[in-house]
Amino acid sequence: MNKLMDDTNKKWTVTNSTKVAVTAISAATSNDSSKAMIYEMGLSYLPSDKANDALPSGETTNVTLDEHTSSGDEQEIYDVIFAKPSNAFPVDNASIMLPLFGGSYPDYTISSTAADAMKNSYNFFRMIQAYPTSTLAKNFNQALTDEQSNESQTTPSSKSPIDTFFASTKSYQNCTAVTYAAILSYAQTFAGASVGFSQKRTFYLYSDHSDKVSEAGTVSFDLNAVQSPFDLSDKNAGYTIVFKDSNGESTPLFYEQGQFVSDVNSDMPAICLQITWASKNQLNGTDTSQDTIVPVMAGFVNGLKASGSSTKQDISSRTNKWGWPSTVTGWFSLVMGVGGAIMFGDWIIQKFRAKSKARVETERANNERQITDEQNKALNDRIDAMSEKMAEHNQAILDKLQSDEQFSQDLQAVENQTTNAINDINKSDAQRVMEKQISEYGDQISEIAEYGVTSDLQDAASTLREAARDVASANSVDQMKAAREKWDPELEEVQKTITKRTEVLDQEISAETRNNINRSNENLEELAAEQEAIEDQQELEERGEFDEDSVFDDVVD
Repeated sequence: MNKLMDDTNKKWTVTNSTKVAVTAISAATSNDSSKAMIYEMGLSYLPSDKANDALPSGETTNVTLDEHTSSGDEQEIYDVIFAKPSNAFPVDNASIMLPLFGGSYPDYTISSTAADAMKNSYNFFRMIQAYPTSTLAKNFNQALTDEQSNESQTTPSSKSPIDTFFASTKSYQNCTAVTYAAILSYAQTFAGASVGFSQKRTFYLYSDHSDKVSEAGTVSFDLNAVQSPFDLSDKNAGYTIVFKDSNGESTPLFYEQGQFVSDVNSDMPAICLQITWASKNQLNGTDTSQDTIVPVMAGFVNGLKASGSSTKQDISSRTNKWGWPSTVTGWFSLVMGVGGAIMFGDWIIQKFRAKSKARVETERANNERQITDEQNKALNDRIDAMSEKMAEHNQAILDKLQSDEQFSQDLQAVENQTTNAINDINKSDAQRVMEKQISEYGDQISEIAEYGVTSDLQDAASTLREAARDVASANSVDQMKAAREKWDPELEEVQKTITKRTEVLDQEISAETRNNINRSNENLEELAAEQEAIEDQQELEERGEFDEDSVFDDVVD
């Protein structure tokens, strides 16, 4: 037992300068090789001298620090989360340590801007998921890698590369490595962050099988009455989460390490899904002036790949974007890729936070003298060994999705995976639109051919067949761009041929035929607008830009 702790003042004075009441949560583990971080550790409420153990807004409160380590010693270092009482969403995260010479924990003030910084970190967390190929996301990934290198030094730079990155941004200057780590850990632990804390939300899932899209079922989220205090052991965070298949059979789902699974004890659950956030413009093939960031779900459902969003789709025909198998597969791949990028970031942050904590503990054992090169090497070796176990753990999580995705410790490989997934979606979208345009022209020729086939119509039909073959064989965005450049002028000539023939026939054409052609032309106008939106989206991605004014589809206050 640590005798020095006998005279310790176990009352920690905390001033809450935010506009919200908070609770104090201790995050601790008795396992030195634990892969857990913040919320993923053992959580317990810390008592205070106010009603319901709260820390009211604008008040100073005494928090009791009286926990013990696994060896029975009184704990001297605390990782404390100040959180909203309703859902444990972080407001601030502090590490507090008893001075080596002194019997009281230093007073602490929760900054008046802390809540806004956490909310903005949550927005950033989702923004880089929605725009994973943006310069913003790539620069952040590089900052993560630089932070890892910085922490491996015997004397690391006092300026965190992650903090430097956030300071360089336009919209996220109040975010830090600490706030992002707290949000990342919270999102991996509790389900609410995945759906923007909506009271209710339903995801409509679709699968592709034998080149046909079918309904795979729905996943509904219903938030129950909020408990006080929030149950820290409830990873569903108060939600009843239910998968319902196309036959109406229901299966409860449970949130576990960033996934929604039908069985938390199975290595290969029958249902395993995850959520990332995406651009609604890209999801729906639109080009609204202000984009919306929405959650998208994907994973394995009873042996089939499935993906979908909160928008129910009409898949009765291939005229709908989500009626195309490539859309289902493309979004499955993108969600897997973005999920892998999140996991990569989590792996690096856990690694450098573990090193930082180990450094503090070693310096404390050195009577606050700086660690030596030998001690630093020993710490790095220990953390590297731990990170390998973390990588194995992450691969086991990915395996549950049955996506064949491999956890990568290489930044470039992670970025390539998301870039390739987005390129596949863009290629498929461009193919889909152009195939529908060709089909519309083909339908118009069929309508007019009933009144007689001319050589010009035959040539136009041949052009459409050649164009269709070229488009169908395109395997990349670049090949689709080449097909578009080659065949757009030819399709314009087809349009002129149809228009000319229609004018020649004039009154011979029935009202029904004329109406069909008019409707087809309206469809072509919509397709042209959709094509323009796709091209704008691709240009945005190629420039590394993103819609910084995007709004989020959630209810976070």
